[in-house]
Amino acid sequence: MSDRGWAGRVLPSGEYWSRGLLGVLTAVVLLWALASGVGTALAASDTVTTELQPGWNLAGWTEDEASVETLFAAIPQLVVAYAWDADLQRYRLAYRDGETATGDLETLSPGIGLWLFLEGEETVAWERPLVLQAGLAELRRGWNLVTWAGDDGIATGVALAELEGILLETLGGDGSAPQTLEKGRPVWLRISSAKQWWQLTPPPRIEFRGDFTPAQMRERRAYVDDVVAFFVRRHGVAVPGLTVLFGDEEADMTCGGYAARTLFIRNPCITALPHEYSHAVQHHLAVRDAEGNWGGGRGEERIGPSWLSEGIANYAAAVYEDLIGIGSLEQWNADALDVGLANSNSLEAIETNMGVGGDAGANYHLASLVTGWIVENQGEAALYDFYDVRNEVFRWRSAFHEAFGMPIDQFYKRFEDHRASLAAQRPQVAGKVIGPGGEGQAGVRVEALPQGEGKAWRMNTDDTGAFSGVALEGTYRLSLFLGDTPCHLGWYGGEGYTTSRVAITVLDLPEDARTGIVIQLPRPASELCTTIRGALVDVEGNPYTEPPWVVAWPLHDQDGYTGKDGDGSGMFALDVRTGATFELSLHSYYVRECVVSPHPSLVPDPGAKARVSVGEQDATGIVITVTTGPRRIKEAVGCTAAR
Repeated sequence: MSDRGWAGRVLPSGEYWSRGLLGVLTAVVLLWALASGVGTALAASDTVTTELQPGWNLAGWTEDEASVETLFAAIPQLVVAYAWDADLQRYRLAYRDGETATGDLETLSPGIGLWLFLEGEETVAWERPLVLQAGLAELRRGWNLVTWAGDDGIATGVALAELEGILLETLGGDGSAPQTLEKGRPVWLRISSAKQWWQLTPPPRIEFRGDFTPAQMRERRAYVDDVVAFFVRRHGVAVPGLTVLFGDEEADMTCGGYAARTLFIRNPCITALPHEYSHAVQHHLAVRDAEGNWGGGRGEERIGPSWLSEGIANYAAAVYEDLIGIGSLEQWNADALDVGLANSNSLEAIETNMGVGGDAGANYHLASLVTGWIVENQGEAALYDFYDVRNEVFRWRSAFHEAFGMPIDQFYKRFEDHRASLAAQRPQVAGKVIGPGGEGQAGVRVEALPQGEGKAWRMNTDDTGAFSGVALEGTYRLSLFLGDTPCHLGWYGGEGYTTSRVAITVLDLPEDARTGIVIQLPRPASELCTTIRGALVDVEGNPYTEPPWVVAWPLHDQDGYTGKDGDGSGMFALDVRTGATFELSLHSYYVRECVVSPHPSLVPDPGAKARVSVGEQDATGIVITVTTGPRRIKEAVGCTAAR
């Protein structure tokens, strides 16, 4: 039998699809299918029925991936089956050989088109499930035989509108251009370039703000298609009514974000897309109505614990990046384990705020650690199952109990026991922070900051001044801060406490892991910090309500800087160490110049920099006059002292 006759006309010879970024993205779809397990039906009753006549028939495989034997078992009259291999631009064959099937067509994927030859004289009604994955077609350059899974009887031009610009030819089974498409029936498409075609809901609307070349826009469109395909293949879900906005300069975020059915992706941070799309998936599942559309009422409410939402998004992005070869799931798990074990926060502490403790990065690793634990014990499906349940249950805690089989408090206890058992197998750093009389200092943050290789982590003293944590590999200095403030108290070094960098004790971990560290402060921790307070005004003396990040940079031996977002009132307060001098600056999109009015705490400087010296008392009443201009890239602007 000829490879070229089944479309009713001669087909062109095959070409291998060109590689490059688009090739790398689309080539992993087979991996997704193999990794995803079973598919997800559109609804419990979603089936498709095709009338098969004796002789040759064109029909589509709409079920989960299966062996070709499944097809022959479902249709006893079937003798021969052909499927088109779009990669090789040729047919694959399977035929009945006694009780088995023989040939090079071995696996049936959702959405592939089939030529079927039936023996006998009677019509066969072939009824089969229609899974979501059947609506995702992996189009290759050249000819494709693709099953239509969308609305039955839709006009061909409407159905194929998304392929405008790459669609060269459309043919039905009789070799003529079809006027309408039938659900469950394949159609021949000749395509000029590869594309992942999502048939069942409108694809995300893509907008570009800023300067993008045509090649960059094509790359980003393909990336969106690929992420949508990943979630369809892996989790059986697609988000309708979504907008993806690239290069949004108004979005004040590191790389990306999700809000109001819009994904904001900064250029060139396109790798943030799978993480943010996962948030859209969670939101859609939790608020959709009975027809699967976006619901109302609870649309913008918190839909569950922050650690679960962020952990799921982290996991989805890690799996995706592992599959396309730009990341390693093994390394992601290792990082989550290292930093998650070293994080002194509990899951309950980050239930509503991932920034608790001032180290959101460590909290995200903790969220990743617990998500990996859920996957290990309950499988990937449990992650998004929660949001299906959340749609039906008023309180998320009740939804959690139903989805994970235990109350949230019991879950927290089990996870902490699990984390403690893992931590016990690792080297520890532990000690005590005491005051001048030996009394324990509660509320001191002990940060392990890498001197070279390593990952930062932190510990907090309890009511007795004790602290402990898992030691991460690397070289570290132990830096002390007051509570959650940026006020730096000093370091561990010398006799146990020092404010001089040259006296810092460097720990080479895990070899130098220690559990008997004693750091004695010269004064109670609360007396080692004070505050710089003041107001921001515009050139007319009115409160400056476009709040910048107000920063006090230390000039003496300290770690980091102290800074805080303005609250819109024009007032600021910065926690700093007593007996030190700081330079003031503003971090803003709009500030061009900031001038500090004369103040007793200002230190004269030949360069006219605004330097504030703080003693035992707060430095209050400082006034900074702000000159602004058009928006630009956010940057630090040093303040000068008024002459």
